[in-house]
Amino acid sequence: GGDKPDDFTEEESLVCHVPVIGNGTNKEGILGYTKNARVSEKCVTLSARGTVGYSFLREVPFTPIVRLIVMVCDEDLIYPEYLDFFLKAFNIGNTGSVIPQLTVPYVKKVKIPQPPKMIQESIITKCQAIKVEFDETYGEIGPVLYCTKVEPAEEADPEVAQF
Repeated sequence: GGDKPDDFTEEESLVCHVPVIGNGTNKEGILGYTKNARVSEKCVTLSARGTVGYSFLREVPFTPIVRLIVMVCDEDLIYPEYLDFFLKAFNIGNTGSVIPQLTVPYVKKVKIPQPPKMIQESIITKCQAIKVEFDETYGEIGPVLYCTKVEPAEEADPEVAQF
């Protein structure tokens, strides 16, 4: 992470076109734009504060700010896509700390299973298929979930336990 670049702007332009990424989940963490990228490799970012443990696969050059951990993989050993799916499943944000945060030393201690690349490819393919199916299903029912108004019961039934 780090501080905002001096040329930071909230609007993308021909000059400032490189995403500036922070800890948020809105707009994939894009807070604004700058002229130059600090990271140009495919990688996985991990929010260290705020939305602690939120991981995201990054495939375009960007500049990280705030408390954003950037993990660049040695693709001879591990694919970034596999790492991203693992981090999402592992729930790395649950550190048990009073003040929710992640540190690089903590993240370095996490044991990540490293199956052969052929197995990683299979895991990636299956996880991507599940994600597509979930996104399609959520696209169909998501608006209904947010728009459905539930009216409170007029009287509580004494035979039904209330919590």
